Amino acid sequence: MEEENTSSAQSEGIEIVDDVKLQGGLKLPALYWNKLYRYQQKGIKWLWSLHQKSTGGLLGDEMGLGKTVQIIAFLYALDYSRVHSPFGNFVGIGPTLIVCPATVIHQWIRHFHDWAPEFRVAVLHQSGCFQGNKADLIKDINKNNGILVSTYLGILKYKGNLLDHHWYYIILDEGHKIRNATAKITVAIKQIRTPHKLLLTGSPMQNNLQELWSLFDFTNPGMLGEMNTFMEHFNNPIIQGGFANATPMQEATALSVATALKNMISPFLLRRTKAEVQEHIELPNKSEQVLFCSLSDYQRRLYKDYLMSEHVNSILGRGVKKWNSDNYFRANMLMAITRLRKICNHPDIFLYDEGEEPREEDESEERFGFYKKSGKMVVVSALLKIWKKQKHRILLFSQGRAMIRIFEQFLGEQNYTYLKMDGTTPIGSRQKLIDKFNQDETYDVFLLTTKVGGLGVNLTGADRVIIYDPDWNPATDTQARERAWRIGQNKPVTIYRLLSAGTIEEKMYQRQIWKQLLSNKILLDPKTHRAFKSSDLFDLFSLQEPSEQINPETTNIFHDSRVKIQERLLEKKKNKKTDDTPPQEVVFSEDKIQKMKLLAQQLAKSITSKEPKKTPYQMELEEERLEKKKKKEELKKLSIPELLQLNREKANQKVDDTINKVDDHETSCSFSKALEVAETKSNLYRKIVEKKIDVKQLKEKIEKDIENKEKKKVKEKIVIDKSGKVDGEKVEGLVKAEKKKTKASCEPGSSNDDFILNKLFSSKGVSGALEHDSVINGSVRQNNLRISTHASEKADKAIQAIKKSRIDKWRW
Repeated sequence: MEEENTSSAQSEGIEIVDDVKLQGGLKLPALYWNKLYRYQQKGIKWLWSLHQKSTGGLLGDEMGLGKTVQIIAFLYALDYSRVHSPFGNFVGIGPTLIVCPATVIHQWIRHFHDWAPEFRVAVLHQSGCFQGNKADLIKDINKNNGILVSTYLGILKYKGNLLDHHWYYIILDEGHKIRNATAKITVAIKQIRTPHKLLLTGSPMQNNLQELWSLFDFTNPGMLGEMNTFMEHFNNPIIQGGFANATPMQEATALSVATALKNMISPFLLRRTKAEVQEHIELPNKSEQVLFCSLSDYQRRLYKDYLMSEHVNSILGRGVKKWNSDNYFRANMLMAITRLRKICNHPDIFLYDEGEEPREEDESEERFGFYKKSGKMVVVSALLKIWKKQKHRILLFSQGRAMIRIFEQFLGEQNYTYLKMDGTTPIGSRQKLIDKFNQDETYDVFLLTTKVGGLGVNLTGADRVIIYDPDWNPATDTQARERAWRIGQNKPVTIYRLLSAGTIEEKMYQRQIWKQLLSNKILLDPKTHRAFKSSDLFDLFSLQEPSEQINPETTNIFHDSRVKIQERLLEKKKNKKTDDTPPQEVVFSEDKIQKMKLLAQQLAKSITSKEPKKTPYQMELEEERLEKKKKKEELKKLSIPELLQLNREKANQKVDDTINKVDDHETSCSFSKALEVAETKSNLYRKIVEKKIDVKQLKEKIEKDIENKEKKKVKEKIVIDKSGKVDGEKVEGLVKAEKKKTKASCEPGSSNDDFILNKLFSSKGVSGALEHDSVINGSVRQNNLRISTHASEKADKAIQAIKKSRIDKWRW
């Protein structure tokens, strides 16, 4: 029968393709398998290895690499292979629970329709189509081995119904939602009974190692021991080894402990970065830079006034303390930081928060939300103008809706077309907005709050990203970048992160880098190293005054990561400062000044006269001859001590040796210009007399230079228009003439970012810029054998402590 079906299919022209079989019995149709990228195929093999061991794991690929597709393909492979489950009386896929943010529910449903349309998938959320009793839906899906997609809030809401059933697989999308080990949602999810647990996240560790412990306590309970033991033997040594004042022993211990931790979690963690798989997915290049913007004068006054306010003084202990508990102190500190961030974004947000009402009808520059009140908005205005001319499309992110409203007003005034999505946008209409922006190129800007839309949102219609204000959590800013730089993007992407120089925002960025480096040390390379100083409250509540000689603190910390254009500008400024050193002052006698004025008048007349009676050279020679004769007579009257004193003064001045050539510029007939020419040429002819230079030869050279210059001027006056005519006359063989651009990178239509940065540095208040990717790549330090050996012993003790805590936990 099978042979008849095969011959029938071949006769109808259908190609028979064998299945792809993995070790252990898992298989997939070859056509299905070949649709996956190579790294995604490796991901399915890794998921299958975890399944065979009946253990959990963390799929930590960077955002935008298709973690959802890998999970669905793996579930499809389980069902297609008819894998028998030892945990239930079913073959293939069993009842599966997928937990994700509400904003990406419909993306999961869409991917299931594309990759596994035969699966029965139900949505446990108000946006789903099921209108009956939710408990009946949960029971029905579990009984028929279906797939239930819910949200994290849905787990809390229907916790009792979910705990009534056994689940074959539980999969957490954006699993960092359970990074707080004591949160209600974390405790509820860890109570669900299932033999297979998978966690998906593009940022496994966002703030500290305690979060990493919580994630693995879900996927692999007990693997990292008890939390207190883990913090003592792993977290603390790694943190201490990262500070600038760490000893070589602390640094070596941090390296050894981090290496041990990475080796422990590596079998259960799969993480690929876009840089690693870029050649497979053909992802375009990305340029990510951090721009340090100056505060406006208005902002600076508000910022300094608030730093000196009673509220901040009480936090820093400079005033009367108004609270007794630590919680109240922490709340007031966060309130002060929030207000400073509002001033950095736009001063009107701060003033409105303080009680001032905006004047809606005011059309002056004092109106609410006027962009020139904020230094960062001035930079945004410049970027949008340049990118509009270059036909780029922009994603503009901000943390809060208040700033989004100001941007709406600004974009409307400047006639930009835009779309907006924030927390108030209905979930059902968000995907429509995304599709509209990606498909309709008439929209210039998409305004978004940084956390809206989830991490799975695809906005590849844009190739420029502005992150207006930073977040304490580096993953929040990273997710904004990933919405444009992901699979499907075919244009190079440029990201600018804006920070107000010298303010709380700079401290926030430094904290971001610290967290990212800590994450890289555990997840990627334990040798990653950057030294950081420990900060205090006074660092947070301070302001660096602007100065041309002082760069922002962060650009000095990461000086090796500054953008090349900034290095060139700094070198140019340094050279200019050297060149602009004022020369030694030359003092002329009153008699000399009068003679120079007379000579200048004669020069001016000779320049304007058509037929001068006497050339300027002849007059100057005569004047110099008389002057020299007069000096010789005066020297004869001086005594020997007076002659020695005069020689010393001449040696100190060295005025005559500073002029070695004539600067052959065009000269106007004004008195001041004529006087300048007279002084220059007077000094020249004094040299001629003293050094006995051939005057005739020098004169011929100067006249030849003047003649060549005149010919050059006449040549430059020739006009060649685009029609191929010269001065209105047709020239044979000349088809078209175009203006040659000497520097393509400095033209407004160029895609080169150097042009934009040059503009921002020169006139738009940007005082520094860093290459973000370069900043987060730490250096590697080598230690001697004795220190390395001692550090390895400490790492072994840490592992033994974890093993003991596992036993104690199981006994308990």
